Amino acid sequence: MENRIPLIYFLSILTLIIIATVVLNKNSSPNEELLGKWEEVSWRYEKAPQRTGKEISNDQLIEITKNLIIHEAEIWEFKPNGNAILYNKDTAEKLTWTLKGRGHILKLNHKNSSEYYQLYHVSEDKLVVHFHTELQAKGIVKMTFLKKI
Repeated sequence: MENRIPLIYFLSILTLIIIATVVLNKNSSPNEELLGKWEEVSWRYEKAPQRTGKEISNDQLIEITKNLIIHEAEIWEFKPNGNAILYNKDTAEKLTWTLKGRGHILKLNHKNSSEYYQLYHVSEDKLVVHFHTELQAKGIVKMTFLKKI
C-alpha cells in the first residue's frame, strides 16, 4: 500500500502535464490565424453616436479611408515574416505588420506612418477588425473579411 502512494502521485502529475501540453499545443497563436489572404466583404458601423443605421455608404467609406493605409484595399495578405500586401483592383501596397498588446491590436506600418486596428474576431475563415474613426461620422467601424482559398 505504501508503495502505491508515490506511484499514484507520479501518475497524477504525469497526466496533468500531458493534458496541459495537449491543450497548449492545440491553440494556435493569433499570428498563425492571421496568415494568408483575406477578402473584404463588409464595412459597418459597430458604434456610431447620432446614427440610426449601421450601413456605410460609398461616400462615407471614401471619406473614412482617404488618409488610411487601407484606402481602397479589397484584399489583405499577411505573410509569416511580418510583411503584408494590400491589394486593390489596380495596385498592391507593401507594408509590415505586428500584433501588440495581448495579440488583439494589429499594427500596420507603411513608410512613416502606423495604423492600429482591434482584432475583434479571428478564426480559420473569418476576420473581424474594428477601428475608430474621428471624422464627421465618429464611431467604431467594423470591417469583416473572409479567408481566400
